[in-house]
Amino acid sequence: MKKWEKLAAKAGMILLLLLLFCILIKKDRQERGMLVPEGEKIQIKDAISLVMAFGRKASLSEEQREKLENWSLQVSEAHGEGESSLLTYGDYIELTAIWDQDRETENTEKAPEKELDQKYRKEDLLLFQDFTEGYQKRLEAFQIQDQIVRETLELLGKGSEASVIDSRGNTYGYENVEVPVYCVAEAYVERNEGEDDRILVLTERKKNSFTLKNALITENDADGFYFLWSGEEMYCPLKNNEIFQEKVADLTFAEGKALDRKIKNEKVGGVLLGVAEEGIELEDRGFLPFAEDYRVYQLYGSCKESDRTEFKIGYDFADYVMDKGKVCAVLLVKDQNMENIRVAVSNQAYDGIYHEEIKLKADCELNLIYGSYGDRQSRRIPAGEEVIVDSDSMLVKGDRLMIEPSAASSRIQVLSLKRAYGIPSYRGRMEIVKKEQGLLLINELLLEEYLYSVVPSEMPSSYPAEALEAQAVCARTYAYRYLLKSGLPEEGAHVDDSVRYQVYNNIEESRNARRAVGETAGEMLFYDGVPIHAYYYSTSCGSGSDERAFGSTEDLPYLNTRRISHEEEEEDLREESAFQDFLKEEHPGDYEKEEAWYRWQYEVQEIDAAKMAEIMKEAFSEIYDISVEKRLESGLATVLSVKTDTGDYEVKGEYQIRQVLSQGGEVIRADGSAVTTGKLLPSAYLIISVEKKRGNVIGYTIFGGGYGHGVGMSQNGAADMARAGRKREEILSFFYEGADFVKMY
Repeated sequence: MKKWEKLAAKAGMILLLLLLFCILIKKDRQERGMLVPEGEKIQIKDAISLVMAFGRKASLSEEQREKLENWSLQVSEAHGEGESSLLTYGDYIELTAIWDQDRETENTEKAPEKELDQKYRKEDLLLFQDFTEGYQKRLEAFQIQDQIVRETLELLGKGSEASVIDSRGNTYGYENVEVPVYCVAEAYVERNEGEDDRILVLTERKKNSFTLKNALITENDADGFYFLWSGEEMYCPLKNNEIFQEKVADLTFAEGKALDRKIKNEKVGGVLLGVAEEGIELEDRGFLPFAEDYRVYQLYGSCKESDRTEFKIGYDFADYVMDKGKVCAVLLVKDQNMENIRVAVSNQAYDGIYHEEIKLKADCELNLIYGSYGDRQSRRIPAGEEVIVDSDSMLVKGDRLMIEPSAASSRIQVLSLKRAYGIPSYRGRMEIVKKEQGLLLINELLLEEYLYSVVPSEMPSSYPAEALEAQAVCARTYAYRYLLKSGLPEEGAHVDDSVRYQVYNNIEESRNARRAVGETAGEMLFYDGVPIHAYYYSTSCGSGSDERAFGSTEDLPYLNTRRISHEEEEEDLREESAFQDFLKEEHPGDYEKEEAWYRWQYEVQEIDAAKMAEIMKEAFSEIYDISVEKRLESGLATVLSVKTDTGDYEVKGEYQIRQVLSQGGEVIRADGSAVTTGKLLPSAYLIISVEKKRGNVIGYTIFGGGYGHGVGMSQNGAADMARAGRKREEILSFFYEGADFVKMY
């Protein structure tokens, strides 16, 4: 035979022997009831990832935890952690022994491994499905199945620092796992409280598609597009024939790519007159409902997602993207200085903003615009002629009734109201809206003109000029915060005219007030680039509080606990004895020591337990004790303890304490004058002494100081500082430490 023929014969013999060997092995496994398991195998790196997550979440002994770590190291060293490194059944059996250590393992728990013993030899590679079935059983046994979960994710683009974002806006971290994008995938996820969840292992890539409704395409190019979703901007490849920016679209993805892009081009605009859960009201368009999945985007400055708290009532700062007659997206397109304010005018009793009947007239011709949007009508009312509107009036059968004076300097009188100075008159224009609760009256006017009637309503015009100017800056700052975020969005107003916001037009404009507003025109107080909470109140007791007086946890560094004095330093008045001494001692350096409200006394001789219980919304008939449980460093009472026949209760908050302790009668001020108390005591800077009979409280005496909540600027303090020669900048810097003076316009 030739040499090559001999070699061919040898090769054939070797192949025949190998084939016979495989047949014998297969026959042996068949005789033992075993076949080589077929399917996806579990990789070493995936097994280790799941095991380590298990160790982090499960309640294990130190010995178990150490053994799991050693197991991970051993299999990694033995097989490696590459894509081709796979787990054997023998490795898995060692792992289950660690899992089940120190636990009662009944037959039902061991059943999966018993079945696997008939399926595998130790050297066989373990199927992914068999590993995860056993893994899931241990998650349930250790009751951590809600901390490590197998779920389907709609994955979008990659975030920063090894993270990926899904269609719900969730961010997932990952490590040693290849995470796909723009597809539907099933994965094991580790839940982490206070930080991003983590994708441990990808179990399946699916062919399903998913759609993002009303995403914002920020820009595109010939090869793809950038889009904004849940606070992240991502890029997705897609061949484009059209180049555009800032378009709202429904985006559909599957298997790593964009399948469809439905652009929504219909937009409307107009002055925003109201915002509700269900939709918006635009001037000349009426009510437009929100789509269920509408979104809000800010386009000016840094492009980002926003929400409806950023809508600017009374302005046309947004475009509204429409789809099938509903607002599917709101684009906040500009942010300009706002110089107009919308005020809901309270009724006669100041107990609400709805009216049964409204009577108006002006010293000039009035133009009435009424009817439904799309079919508006107008009527001119001669100067001096009354306009009477009630719920049955044809003027409010449609949308908002607009009432505009023909002369900008004229005022509209509201004859159906009476304020402290008589029948009030208003600058600007009026709107009347018919609601279920009654008629809503809104006054829209320039912010500066609004302040003409706020300053004298909040501070006597006879006060020093520097104090009035400080008040004007505070009032302007306070109001501007509500221009930025409306206090009454559903009603279409920024504020109302009562103590719930700032008192407006209860006292007539004065020359001094107008001068103070003019001297400070456009001036506001800012901190870190935003208007401050410019709280103010009537009179201090010589000590002022910070934002915690309202129960706030927000850090407002410009509001501080401080002594309102030109001599004495801060004191810690949390202890009852310290605050009692403070109230009863003389403080020559206190700015307001001569003010009537600086100190006061209130006595209840016969307590009305039923009234107190009603205010507290509790049920009791006998009171055993009343005491201050907690104070701030300023001495302000923030928790009141009331012990009764049905239990011990706590009244929390300075406002609530003042309300609970007020039982009518008179408050005697420092100058001896008596003032009838309303539903609130003057302040929560107080000490209480109870009188008991047979163990029950029958009355109490309160010694207190100051008038108001005690946060921000004391108005009488500002007046006394001005009398001492302080300028408005000094006064405001004293009460709002670190705030910046900003000229907005």
